[in-house]
Amino acid sequence: MDYNPDSYTISELLTILNLDDPDSNQVIDATNEYISRFTKEKKPNMVNFFQNVQNKVLTYMEQLEHDGSDAEY
Repeated sequence: MDYNPDSYTISELLTILNLDDPDSNQVIDATNEYISRFTKEKKPNMVNFFQNVQNKVLTYMEQLEHDGSDAEY
């Protein structure tokens, strides 16, 4: 597995999270579930991956809101 979220499109990251057209709270909830799970399983690479996924997707969503764009994921 590639642990770099930049290697994935936003659409691919949303698929990994099992989300379709989410709001920011849904992204946070989904990624936090994975972060919690992999913290308990002592898998720091996966914890870091999902923390970075959260940041990337939320940043993308904020940028869309700021630009007023209706671009697709």
